[in-house]
Amino acid sequence: MVFPSQKDEGVLWGGVIRDPACTFYFKGVLGFRLTGKRASADFLERSLSLEPKDLTITAGDKKYGYVVNEIKKSDEYQEYVDRYIAQADSAGEGSIAQMNDPQQKVKSIQFNKGDLSTAIHGATSTKITGHKNTDGNWDIQVTITDTYDFGPPKGNNMTTIYCRKKRFERLFKIGLLMSLSLLLLTVPQHVYGLAGLAEQSHDLYYTKDILIYFGNPSDTCSAQSCFYLYRADDRYGFDYFKNSGRLIAINAPTTDQPSYILGKSFADGQWIIYDIQRDEEIFHHDDFGEAVNEWKRLGFEEPKIVEMDHLLDQFEETRESKRSNRELTNLFIGMGAMFALPFLVIVMIVWAFF
Repeated sequence: MVFPSQKDEGVLWGGVIRDPACTFYFKGVLGFRLTGKRASADFLERSLSLEPKDLTITAGDKKYGYVVNEIKKSDEYQEYVDRYIAQADSAGEGSIAQMNDPQQKVKSIQFNKGDLSTAIHGATSTKITGHKNTDGNWDIQVTITDTYDFGPPKGNNMTTIYCRKKRFERLFKIGLLMSLSLLLLTVPQHVYGLAGLAEQSHDLYYTKDILIYFGNPSDTCSAQSCFYLYRADDRYGFDYFKNSGRLIAINAPTTDQPSYILGKSFADGQWIIYDIQRDEEIFHHDDFGEAVNEWKRLGFEEPKIVEMDHLLDQFEETRESKRSNRELTNLFIGMGAMFALPFLVIVMIVWAFF
């Protein structure tokens, strides 16, 4: 895909942007973003740069490659390619070489719906080439060229193009700062919760007497997640099984009062067997098979191992833990709503009057 740039001309009133073109561009980018038209927003925003260059897009393009995928999945593209393949098959030809442009009677490809209808719509020219393989399938290459002609009826000069982008940046910063200020003034009693909004902790029943504790993300396990065990009658979790260490996997208990625990250590990745009554580790090995053999020698059957990611699926969460996490989630949602509402109101006011 190739998009030649096209520059426009216009005016700027002092330091405040009031000409129709700036309003057009500003509302256009924001409107496309809000309605999910990514390509339309990206193309229009690119045209706001001081010196927009020609844009060539391939499927491997990191920033704009998604446009190629959008085109390939569109009905218009599929119908366009199928039409030329059908014509070639009907004529008994093994190759296709066609170039469509406004000078020809056959129109170039045109997108009539969705994001592509506003990002490209009627392409300036379309080149399709390809050949038929021995297995009957076609290898097709399509090059679409469209003029980079985003613009209102009245053009703009380079100064106005610069102000369009500055206006958008200024509006966003004003809205962000004022919204944050309103948030802090409105809910000062909840500001303390901001630091912990990203972290939730869980207490799960391993048995009725032993609980599993883990935080997500976990402060005690750096960037990874781990958990440890503590006694259910210890409300604050200080009486945990210190010698079991931090774990990343554990066996599912087969009784309400297990004597041993089979787990995988977070510290070194070794498998351990832990004696609950004596509060000590009795086995430590890097091979899971050896750990299972030792487990069976203690009189147990093949263990069911629960990984860290499946703790919430396997074990029941305590009522207090559920309540605490629910309150934290509600706080996060409430503060997010209180931040978003004034931000949107401010954006609408500035948009309407400037």
